[in-house]
Amino acid sequence: MFKSNFVTFTTIILLLSCSKKTETESNYNSIEKAIIVNSVREEYDFIKKQCSDCTFNSQSLIFKNGKKYDKIQYIKSNGEKISYYFDISSFYEKK
Repeated sequence: MFKSNFVTFTTIILLLSCSKKTETESNYNSIEKAIIVNSVREEYDFIKKQCSDCTFNSQSLIFKNGKKYDKIQYIKSNGEKISYYFDISSFYEKK
């Protein structure tokens, strides 16, 4: 009985740890949770701190509700894609 409960408990813990999103993924992966930045440099500095082993995949410009956003997608070393959203309204197309 003890061994069976231990195996079940261990399986649950493993499943939870595999499915748990990182802070970065859960906090910045939508326009609603976009990070406000004042330069492109800030975007890349942020990503480098959050995902140092990631490889650049794509970047796109999004216009929504009168604001401008960058969506930058990276690929983690395990092959998983991760997107970061940045509110760039403070500097995009301004002189």
